[in-house]
Amino acid sequence: PDHFLLEPLKLALLGHRDRAVHHEAEVIPLELLPEDTNAQNMIAAANQKLSAEKLSADSSKNHQLIDQYFQQGLQNLRAGHYDEAMNAWKKILSLEPGNSRVTQYLRLTQTKLNDLVEELLRLAEQNWESGQSVEAVKKWRQILDLAPAQPTARAWLESNKAKLADLADQFYRQGVQFYIQNDLDEALTAWQNVLIVDPANKKALDHVEQVKRKRKELNALK
Repeated sequence: PDHFLLEPLKLALLGHRDRAVHHEAEVIPLELLPEDTNAQNMIAAANQKLSAEKLSADSSKNHQLIDQYFQQGLQNLRAGHYDEAMNAWKKILSLEPGNSRVTQYLRLTQTKLNDLVEELLRLAEQNWESGQSVEAVKKWRQILDLAPAQPTARAWLESNKAKLADLADQFYRQGVQFYIQNDLDEALTAWQNVLIVDPANKKALDHVEQVKRKRKELNALK
């Protein structure tokens, strides 16, 4: 019985985990040998070794993920995709909370994100006041994509909801007129503007898809 119990433990201690597993079915439960001190010691040593191996494997996997996320963070930071860079830094800190270098990058990225949001708010207000309503709405929605909790952009969209509804209706009717005139490019632009102002507008979405299909058919005939 000692052989069947101790052999896999010896193999595990020597690093032959595959051979140890082969013996696993032959191991006698420890409670059958409650006074076997050697068995108790070997089990403790084997468990300690296997735990250390598991920790080492987990650590190696985490380091690979951290390297991957770090490269993603740097690439997005350089490209100005600050929201995606923030996500990468946060993933690293969830794996390694004490990473001071990544914490610094997180702060830097947050500062750049805040600066970008402020600039977009300024430009959106200018666009709206100069009658470039679609450009203004684009920027407000971009802000909310970058910072969903940003109160100013959300307040602008809410306070101008009635005007935006009228604007969407205006663009929709323009699209219909252009389509009747067989001006597919202008019709497509008009209906795409509807979706900028009112992303949930199903009629405009259907017309956009319809125009795209028709253009594709016409191109196939050329």
